[in-house]
Amino acid sequence: MNIKELKEIIQELPDDMEVILSNDEEGSFYFPAQGFSDTMIYDEGNVRATEMTAEENGFESEEEFEKYIEQHNRALILYP
Repeated sequence: MNIKELKEIIQELPDDMEVILSNDEEGSFYFPAQGFSDTMIYDEGNVRATEMTAEENGFESEEEFEKYIEQHNRALILYP
C-alpha cells in the first residue's frame, strides 16, 4: 500500500477516528498509534533511519549508506 491508496481508503472516515495498530495477523494485541516517522526506509523486514549515521545503521561507510538510500524508497512508519 502507498500513501495515495491509504488516502483513498480513509478519505470518507471521520477525522476524530482513532488509529489502532495490530501487533500480528491473528489480532492478539492492539495498540493506539502514538507517532510516525516519514524519514525511514523499509527493506524486506529491515528499517533504516535516514537521519542516523551510516555506522548507526550498520553500514561501513557514508557512501555505502547514501547509495542504499538512493536505491530504496522511504516509507511511512506508524508506531504505538
